[in-house]
Amino acid sequence: MQIRKAIISDAANMDRLNRNILPENYPMSDWLFALMNCPSYSFVAYDKDKLVGYVLGLVVNNQGLIASLAVEKDYRRKHIAECLMGKSLSEFKKTFVDVKLNVRVGNTSAQNLYTKFGFTKSKYEKSYYEDGEDGYEMILSF
Repeated sequence: MQIRKAIISDAANMDRLNRNILPENYPMSDWLFALMNCPSYSFVAYDKDKLVGYVLGLVVNNQGLIASLAVEKDYRRKHIAECLMGKSLSEFKKTFVDVKLNVRVGNTSAQNLYTKFGFTKSKYEKSYYEDGEDGYEMILSF
């Protein structure tokens, strides 16, 4: 397993994994923008030549943001998400006093992961997601 900073050539694989795993998808231009303009905060996990996980970190309005985290179903419970998050948060900590993310109310496993890193729920967002599901904004202060 190799975990490293994401680069532009990872964008298509990150998009593919995102579309296979998560209901929230982004146009390719968003992936490219993030990897070109915020290269320090996104990481990928590869098993040989197969992308098995990623974390997409962005800077929005001078605020650190974990925009997306995904791990292939067959690779879950192997601490890949923890490793990806840890690397991204270490980079954010060099520049920012806190980092935010959004998570679905029903995604308790993700909420538990984020809580392990010290994130706390800062806001309840009614119908935050396109399909109408509510969300939480969570924040980690360094």
